[in-house]
Amino acid sequence: FNLDELRVGDRIGMMRKTNGNLHLYINGLDQGVAATKVPSLMWGVVDLYGMTVKVTIVDRDEREEHNLITRRNTALRDYTLNDLPEEDSVDRLMFHPKCGGHAAVINNARTAHRPNSRPRQ
Repeated sequence: FNLDELRVGDRIGMMRKTNGNLHLYINGLDQGVAATKVPSLMWGVVDLYGMTVKVTIVDRDEREEHNLITRRNTALRDYTLNDLPEEDSVDRLMFHPKCGGHAAVINNARTAHRPNSRPRQ
């Protein structure tokens, strides 16, 4: 898939697998391994360039949520609750407020945009 062909409404995603491989997803389709030996705690980075004007972090849809819960439960069935770390109550799906001089974080840190960008004619 050519990232230059993304359109308004397309979804990109990243998922770190238990083996440390990071997979890239475009509109729900696994594009394969993007990186290996990725630490369990990581930060995603979105580069606003080219025709990209705005990127928003969105919630999963109901079907995606169900699939992720099923996969998580399957992966965790061999563990006890005592083996699992406590989850933070902080929403981790947010843009960091520190960004470049030509970008701004808005919408309760869920959207990053280039306020002075102009769409191509």
